[in-house]
Amino acid sequence: MLSLSSIDLEMLQEALESQSDWDSRYWFDPRTGKTNLWLRDSLDEAEESEEDLEAGGAILVEPTRPHEAYRDMESFIADVQDERARDLLWRAIDGKGAFRRFRNTLAEFPELETRWFSFHHRAMRRRAIEWLAASGLVEQDEAENALRLLA
Repeated sequence: MLSLSSIDLEMLQEALESQSDWDSRYWFDPRTGKTNLWLRDSLDEAEESEEDLEAGGAILVEPTRPHEAYRDMESFIADVQDERARDLLWRAIDGKGAFRRFRNTLAEFPELETRWFSFHHRAMRRRAIEWLAASGLVEQDEAENALRLLA
């Protein structure tokens, strides 16, 4: 098992947040604790195929589902104290294009935008640690302790 301190959590968070498609994917190497981006278009004789990565023990990192990211926005908005900002943010996430409108609306409130980035970073860190624990890559106790610190 790996220790959380030996894992590049920032890159794993990026992988979980990435909405990559069939031509680019992130793979986690449980031997090194590193997450690497695999690009189909860059394959040459020196590059490993996805089959090679999997056979070598790498684990495909599936990105967070959009509904989870949407719930993050809802949770954040629910705690916004400024009534006008909260109302505008609720409206922003209604319907198609919610993520773009949310970012645009946040830009009107720099202090909230800073709070959002901190909130979002903690949410993604939590998901990364939960992913590692669920995959059996880190000790459950270490993961639970780290998650308590994020609360």
